[in-house]
Amino acid sequence: MAKKTSAAIGLEGILQACVAVFFIVAGIIGIQGYNSNLSGVMRFLGRNDTLAIVAAVVELLIGIVLLLAFVVTFPSGIGGILAIAFPILWALWMILSWFGHDVFKPSLLPWLYGFVRDLIILVSLWIASKNLA
Repeated sequence: MAKKTSAAIGLEGILQACVAVFFIVAGIIGIQGYNSNLSGVMRFLGRNDTLAIVAAVVELLIGIVLLLAFVVTFPSGIGGILAIAFPILWALWMILSWFGHDVFKPSLLPWLYGFVRDLIILVSLWIASKNLA
């Protein structure tokens, strides 16, 4: 990986930094939640949080890679794959979480609010990931 001579600036750079921080914080919160006392008790009682911890680690890695993209140039093949993979992973997570169970619960408006919030994150991630390619 070669070093970049200048950091990305402008609105896309600001968006990339915000999305990176969002995913780093989401990953850390997910990992901390996994290790909380309540999660430990729930796992003891039989709940399996494997997917949740995998998702938290993936979120953390996405954020770190987006921050690294300011100072490191990824080889075009790897950067291109990451630029496609990150939005696809988030879209899959959205499908599983918003359509996998309890669609339109508790009612349409709160459900739509949360779904659109995650859709904004998806579009922001898509735009920010273009800097990886």
